[in-house]
Amino acid sequence: MSSDSRISDGAGVIIDEGGKIFTVPLIVQGPGPDNFFNLPYFRQDIGLGCVGATLIFQYVYACLVPLFSSLHSDGVRVPALEDVAEAAASVATKYVQSLGQRTPQAHHVRFVVCGGCHAHEALEAYELGPVFVDSMFDRFEATQLELEGGRTYFYGDHIDAAHARLVQLRSETAVPIFWHRAPTKVIREFAERDDIQTIGGDVQLGFTAGYDFTRVTTTSPLVPGKPVAVMRLNNIAISDLVPVGPCAYGMTSMLGL
Repeated sequence: MSSDSRISDGAGVIIDEGGKIFTVPLIVQGPGPDNFFNLPYFRQDIGLGCVGATLIFQYVYACLVPLFSSLHSDGVRVPALEDVAEAAASVATKYVQSLGQRTPQAHHVRFVVCGGCHAHEALEAYELGPVFVDSMFDRFEATQLELEGGRTYFYGDHIDAAHARLVQLRSETAVPIFWHRAPTKVIREFAERDDIQTIGGDVQLGFTAGYDFTRVTTTSPLVPGKPVAVMRLNNIAISDLVPVGPCAYGMTSMLGL
C-alpha cells in the first residue's frame, strides 16, 4: 500500500506531512480465570488506507483503534477480514450521518482495509465506499478487491493518468522488484510534479507479511547523489525527533523509490 503525504483543499496545500496509511490493531480477549474478558488470545495488525475528506478518515481511525483493540469473544473464534471491513464501514457511516446537511461533501472519502484473513487463510483487501439511495448518502459498504495478478488500484486525483503511467513503467522492465514497486514510483513521480497540486510531500508505505500489516518509514538520500540517507515517516525526518528517553525509534524502513 502506497500513498503521498499531502493534505490539501480547494484553496491549496494545507500540509505535506499528513498521514493516509495507518496500522489498526485487532486484539481479541476471551474469558479469564475470574470470568472476565481479560485473557488476550488473538492479535493482528491490519492496514487502513484513506483518501478524500481528511477529517473523516482521521475520526474513523481514532475510533477504530480503541474499538478493535478491545474485542471480546469465546476464546476460540476470530474475526474474518470481511467482518473487520464491515465493522469499519459502520463506523464511517455513523460519522458521515452525524454531519448530515452541515457538510454534504463528507462522503467524499474512500477507505481500504487490507491484511491476512485468518478465516480464509488468504491476503484480502476491501474498499469502503459510499452507497446512495434516492441520490442521498445512505451508508458505507465494504466491497472485496481482486488482488490476483498484481492488480493495482489508484484512488484520488489523476487516476487515469496514474494507470497509464503504470502500464508504461511495467512495460519497460521484467525485473520483479521493479515491476511490483512501479505503483509507488508513479506516486513518487506525481508528488514531484509542479503541475499537480493535490499530490505531494513524500511517499508512505506499508505491506502485509503473513497476516500482519506493517507501516514502514521511507529511506531516501538527504542530497541526491550523496550516500547519506534519511528515514521519514509522513515526510517527517526521524532524525529530527527527540528520542523516547533511552529508546531509539526502530521502525522498519523501505526505499521510497
